[in-house]
Amino acid sequence: SKQPDAAGANKTTEVSKSLPSRAPEDRGIEPQMASRQRSRQGYGDLQKIQARGTLIVGLDQNNLPFSTAHPGPSGLDYEVAQLLAEKLGVSLEVYWAYSSHDSYPAKLVHKKLCDVILGVMPDDRFAQRVTYSEPYYYANYRYVVSTDNKTIDIQRVLAAKAIAMESGVAVRGVMTHQLKHYSSLESILDAVAAGKVQAGYVISSRASWLAAEKWPGQLQFVQPKSDIDRFPICVALRRGEAELKNEIDSVFRQLRNSGQLEQVFLRWHVPLGVSSIHGNSP
Repeated sequence: SKQPDAAGANKTTEVSKSLPSRAPEDRGIEPQMASRQRSRQGYGDLQKIQARGTLIVGLDQNNLPFSTAHPGPSGLDYEVAQLLAEKLGVSLEVYWAYSSHDSYPAKLVHKKLCDVILGVMPDDRFAQRVTYSEPYYYANYRYVVSTDNKTIDIQRVLAAKAIAMESGVAVRGVMTHQLKHYSSLESILDAVAAGKVQAGYVISSRASWLAAEKWPGQLQFVQPKSDIDRFPICVALRRGEAELKNEIDSVFRQLRNSGQLEQVFLRWHVPLGVSSIHGNSP
């Protein structure tokens, strides 16, 4: 076997001795691979939405005129959600559910399947579980009469005749009237349009849309003297999300002032109503 060259080994040793020595390189703090580092101040929902680039809004998948998933996404609250996401600088993603289902609030609060839920009337289902934006509109009860009654004193008609009401609905504005109960909102509008009853007392948000869809030009809505049956409609958020709430309230003020919100409501034939965001009725 070939023996190592002693002279060559000596040359290598001499060259390495002549090279300048270097201090160890400062690479900073070594990463702690054994444990995950967490921020001392957790991100709020607004920061998460901005970082993710999407706003996830909970909407009912079959509740026109407010929202529907079929045959394509549409509805008043769907368009409002689009405006809200646009103003926040993110894209819109919808979590479709059934608002009448008992688990609807839990989708937001516990399961966190969405960031906010639109079209919420503060009630026992949501009470103590969420926080609310300022109302972005109000759902008002109004009298509905035939357009043939334009020249008739509406108060005399209401005082003398029975008022049509939907069965099972608890409102206070017609407690002094004689009531005639109907099974649905649609059946009341049909009875008024056909002259079977002089007037009905209905929730104007859905009734106005339904009247425009099925009885165009045949029905008119009259505001009661009292606003006792007026209900705020808000955005529901998880509790403790003050920054996101304030941002949403600010966005709705901008949408009111610019007229964009009113345009959406007009397109869906839904009265915008008096709102604390703006202070007067359009």
